[in-house]
Amino acid sequence: MNQYTTLFEQQSYRDALDFFMESLTNEKIAVWDYVILTASNDDQAKSYEMQIEH
Repeated sequence: MNQYTTLFEQQSYRDALDFFMESLTNEKIAVWDYVILTASNDDQAKSYEMQIEH
């Protein structure tokens, strides 16, 4: 993390990482079935599509 990262962002990252690590071994933790990604314009949509294909 860099010097511009807030304490809130640092804690959010740690919490998300802890949750992810726990989800790898605990079958009771729900996992995502779908991710909905929206784009604000055609260029952004094309960029997302290229990244997903990659």
